[in-house]
Amino acid sequence: MLARDIMTTPVTAVRPGAPIKEAAAVLAARGFTALPVVDADNRLVGIVTEADLVRDRLPRDPRARCHPGDAVATAATTTVGEVMTTPVTAMGAGTDVAVLAKALLAAGHRSMPIAEGSRLVGIVTRRDIVRVIAPGRPLDRPGRPAPPGGLRRRPPLASRRARRRGAPHRPVRR
Repeated sequence: MLARDIMTTPVTAVRPGAPIKEAAAVLAARGFTALPVVDADNRLVGIVTEADLVRDRLPRDPRARCHPGDAVATAATTTVGEVMTTPVTAMGAGTDVAVLAKALLAAGHRSMPIAEGSRLVGIVTRRDIVRVIAPGRPLDRPGRPAPPGGLRRRPPLASRRARRRGAPHRPVRR
């Protein structure tokens, strides 16, 4: 199975000049953990994660009784370009999902942008990979939803033998 079989497309992405609050709103509203950052030509230039947005952005609450260490200074950044992770690691649409999964786990990332050259074409998350191995999903038809009611069952052995002998097919009642 290849990345193109399970990747999400079109990709929700942000520009480097977008306000941090806008990126945070997209992440919160859509339940994403990261957003690719693209330039005007849809070239991948970085990725902004929840951690990038949260890092050094929350001041300590003066009402808290315990303040281990010194006071934390809050960042004065306002755009995605100032906090995004760059350079970003991406893989091609023809990458084997097993290789992609290993790379995600080794790097501790939750998502991997999929690019053709430097142009963003999709994104694969750990959740996309989990969906592939989830029960009730036909693994021989990647990227397609399971049929209504789950996987089709084979008829009982007696019914299959009767059909081979030329007997008319009768539905089996369960």
